[in-house]
Amino acid sequence: MEKFSIILLYYNQKNYINEALDSILSQDYQNIELIICDDGSDLNISKVDNYIKKKRKNIEVKFLKLKKNIGTVKIINLSLKQITGNYFLIFAADDKLYDKYVLSNFILAFNNNINIDIISSQCILYDENFKKIHSNYVDVDEALKLNSMEPIDIFKALCKKCIYAAGSTAYRSTLINNNDLIPDNYVLVEDLSLWLDLSLKGKKIIYEDFTSLCHRDGGVSKSDNKKIVSNVQKVYYSDILKIKEDYTLKNLNLFSFKEQKELIDDYRNYLYFITNKIPENKNTYETKNRKIIFSKWWYIIIIIRRNIKKIIFKMKNYIRNKIYNFYNYSFKFNYKKFLFQLILLILWIILNLISCTYCNNKFLMFFIFVINYFISSLTVKLLLFLRRKHAKK
Repeated sequence: MEKFSIILLYYNQKNYINEALDSILSQDYQNIELIICDDGSDLNISKVDNYIKKKRKNIEVKFLKLKKNIGTVKIINLSLKQITGNYFLIFAADDKLYDKYVLSNFILAFNNNINIDIISSQCILYDENFKKIHSNYVDVDEALKLNSMEPIDIFKALCKKCIYAAGSTAYRSTLINNNDLIPDNYVLVEDLSLWLDLSLKGKKIIYEDFTSLCHRDGGVSKSDNKKIVSNVQKVYYSDILKIKEDYTLKNLNLFSFKEQKELIDDYRNYLYFITNKIPENKNTYETKNRKIIFSKWWYIIIIIRRNIKKIIFKMKNYIRNKIYNFYNYSFKFNYKKFLFQLILLILWIILNLISCTYCNNKFLMFFIFVINYFISSLTVKLLLFLRRKHAKK
């Protein structure tokens, strides 16, 4: 019977590790090698070892405990050098395997795809207590569609979005050589960087439609609208940005013109996103933004065109608002205003008629007309004041 290695990643997860261990120890597949990796946190090796022996004795257990935190990528690369199994699966100690048939399903999938080194499956997203299901992680139709495509097509699809789930993807050990399997220029993001690297090198990923992992809500990849983020999240965001630069931007020639434009837009949107998350690196991100804009002459034309459209749109709105306000101000009939204006006019005419009967001097008559207007205006304002005062009572 072929050996199946499981790498369990632990970091301050003592409240959850027993659930993860129970899901491994209950597997119906017998030949299991378990490597538990503690990346410089609080793992009690003797306690965990005793727990495993009480549950299942016919399992090979190894521990890799580091004194200092070195990041997910490096500790996985270290643990991969210790495995002796024919296949391996990596998941975190706050998650758990879906049921007791997970490893058997992976073995069957590898046997049915003898030329494939990477098999992925479904992952269910739960709440923190594993009681409420949020959603399935993998879009099944999209993943199954990629099964019939070439590795370079999978690479292009992964450049646009993360399609597979890390903890529900297993590998043949033949992928491991003397060098690190996962690109070591990242700290936390081990899955996307690995899939991009392998698919670019011609390795195909096959999706098998069975569920293998229950993922607990939260984690470093979960984001909100807060600007202040932890140092771990800052490292995660920086990893994703670097992956976009190392794989997507350096291989734009593989994409159509429309796809190139969309990928550059996506990169710039992500720059804007992490500028809000990590404002202290704003100057660096602005420099990266300018660099990508000026790296393609045709993208400069797109930016100019977009800015012209924005200016035209703003001008249209400005003119439309001016016309609308003028129309409302000039043509909307206000009965109250009209009534008091009419009173003002009638009062002014009456005062002028009275004045004309007693004055024959034309120059004096002009001044009397002006004075009558002010008297009429003050009278109307007095009426308005008395009306408002009466209304308050």
